[in-house]
Amino acid sequence: MNKQKILIVDDVPQNVAILDNLLSFKYNILASTNAATAIEIAKEELPDLILLDIVMPEISGLEACEILKADVTTKNIPIIFITAKTDDESIVEGFQKGAVDYITKPFKPDELLVRVNTHLSLVSYQKFLEQKVDMEVKLRQEQEQVLIQNSKMSEMGDMINNIAHQWRQPTSRVTLLLSNALMSLEDGEFDKEYLERKIKSSIEQMEFISSTIDDFANFFSPKKVVNNFYVKNSINKTIKIIKGTFDSFGITIDINDDNFLTYGCENELAQVVLIILSNTKDAFVKNNIENPTITIEVDARSNKIKFNDNAGGIPDNIVDNIFDHYFSTKEQSACSGIGLYTARIIMHQTFNGKIVAENKNNGAQFTLSF
Repeated sequence: MNKQKILIVDDVPQNVAILDNLLSFKYNILASTNAATAIEIAKEELPDLILLDIVMPEISGLEACEILKADVTTKNIPIIFITAKTDDESIVEGFQKGAVDYITKPFKPDELLVRVNTHLSLVSYQKFLEQKVDMEVKLRQEQEQVLIQNSKMSEMGDMINNIAHQWRQPTSRVTLLLSNALMSLEDGEFDKEYLERKIKSSIEQMEFISSTIDDFANFFSPKKVVNNFYVKNSINKTIKIIKGTFDSFGITIDINDDNFLTYGCENELAQVVLIILSNTKDAFVKNNIENPTITIEVDARSNKIKFNDNAGGIPDNIVDNIFDHYFSTKEQSACSGIGLYTARIIMHQTFNGKIVAENKNNGAQFTLSF
């Protein structure tokens, strides 16, 4: 285990030598006989503790302490004043400047060792806690990314239906185009120009199918690319994925022309939008709503996106719980209960924003704030 470092600062070399002899058996010692040099050493070496004399030429110990505490790289290094000044005013001022302890000269070696050991033990414990917090934060972030991916996978059944709806029309068109071409060939009405038209139309339909494959592959990708993007991109990406399914239920989606730039993961915003729209679709079906409509309002002035529907609203007794972990009003086998909870995590962690829900005009309103 590496020894902890102590920086000794005293303008009297003999005092530095005494402290060095007393402490070097257990700690690595850095030393300086002037405050200016000591400040530079502290910034470069980041000692675990500083023993600092108060009365020194040019820059006093009190001034040096104030400088060290004002610097972000050295502000957390504990400082013990070792000085012959014993008046109450100097002691109080020392603590006000940021010192953690005050030892008067001539000091008792045993007392100094105990105080140094105590403060260095506190330093070690603080570093241990900081490392533990960092590990917990990293673990939490990893768990949340797994949760986000699991949320995507929990929607797999609906997504497969979306794929089927997206492909049904273009595959039918390709079949029809090829059938027409075959019939023309059999009827003797086949020519090069006609063939080129049919081939071109078939290629366009196949390119559409190919693009939907890319959309679905990107949606399920665990990679998190963070950059600046326009929110309308994510909304349109999601609408493209679900359009076939929503059309089959007669659901209309209207979106205004506003737009704004935000920073984060575009793919994760698309996931939030998908969660909201999928839940709304389920509410339309459950409540047997006529003329189901979703209105999406993008507001660049407030950096908000509002989703309004006419699905009957959220029951008052659960509206405050819908973003809780594993909360769901659906059958257990039909829903994991992590969708809206995941949406809340994404808005908070990825976009430093929030998601709220309320009832308005015989429907629900979900608001994303960035």
